Amino acid sequence: MNSNYIVLIPARNGSKGLPNKNIKLLNGKPLFMYAVEQGLKFSNRVIISTNIPQILNMQPIEGVEIHKRSEAIAQDISTMDEVIHDLILSKNLMEMNLILLQPTSPLRTSYDILESINIFEKNNFDVLFTSTFEDKSILKSGFTEGNKFFPISNPEYCFTNRQSLPEVYKPNGAIYIFKANKFLEKNKIPSANMGTFTMPEDRSIDIDNDDDFKKAEMIIRAL
Repeated sequence: MNSNYIVLIPARNGSKGLPNKNIKLLNGKPLFMYAVEQGLKFSNRVIISTNIPQILNMQPIEGVEIHKRSEAIAQDISTMDEVIHDLILSKNLMEMNLILLQPTSPLRTSYDILESINIFEKNNFDVLFTSTFEDKSILKSGFTEGNKFFPISNPEYCFTNRQSLPEVYKPNGAIYIFKANKFLEKNKIPSANMGTFTMPEDRSIDIDNDDDFKKAEMIIRAL
């Protein structure tokens, strides 16, 4: 357990892709509880930001604080940055290191969190997020304005054989670690001096719909 870190868990009501997903039972346990139990292994303070009645009214758990999220930042269009900003100011976290664990990534492990913390500290990153492999052919993509094409990366990649393209990674949403004071500089998760820890695909499921949920449940039952 590390007192230098505060764990934040955002759990909003009103998911459209999978109704009540944050409290849906995954192998007999509410989805958000996976994040809670993981967080308590690394911090003596876990804060859940929620507007879900079942979480707001649950029995107290040592080390866990329930922060009632205002409806203003509990909308479909509300951003994670707004939620984090609210927690930092409401809970006086301005000088803390923060670990954001989303309930929708229940397959992350203690190893993933520990390695992420070690990399974050060793390299003095402003932010570290977990990632997983992405199809490298995305490097051939771009945006258009009328008939003009703007590549998202090196223009030469548009004409490079797929097998010759560099490996590509994308955030998987499982873990974010950052300094609260760096967040407050722009009221956003820092986007400079970024680090990453790569997780395998089978631990990188981000539950958004019923198919994701069933896949995660199959993996957990097989462990």
